[in-house]
Amino acid sequence: MRTIGELASAFGMQPSALRYYERLGLLHSSRRSDGGRVYDSAGERRLAFIRLGQQAGLSLEEIESMLVGSESGPWRPSAQRRLVSIKEQLLSLEEAQDVLERALSCPDEHPLEMCKHAQRKVDAVLSHLPPPARTPRQMPSHPEAASKDRSQTARGPA
Repeated sequence: MRTIGELASAFGMQPSALRYYERLGLLHSSRRSDGGRVYDSAGERRLAFIRLGQQAGLSLEEIESMLVGSESGPWRPSAQRRLVSIKEQLLSLEEAQDVLERALSCPDEHPLEMCKHAQRKVDAVLSHLPPPARTPRQMPSHPEAASKDRSQTARGPA
């Protein structure tokens, strides 16, 4: 058994967080004769699960749903969405790692100009950009057309 202070300290938390989890029904304590809160191993395990869920990016509501549990619980869709998000983040981080590792392995001090890999990465990014928007001044293709449009606007419609 651990006191609220001991358990909070073991998890690097403040005791107020454990009291909050109790108010939400996520965590349960026993009372000592002096009124202090103590937690058994089941409480420790629940707190460990809560922390793991938070680290995975789940809300306390989603964690509560998982703690209540059911075979087709409402927590499954949100856990699936979070898993997809984490996988996307991992891919992005792996790409970032690859860029940095290759930039650091480039012997030149200017990877953008000298490193073929960096140039390929930049080209790949640029290939996904939408084309630039055309401004009204760019529309006419011939100077005569532009002056004709201006003279008609000044005179009004024919």
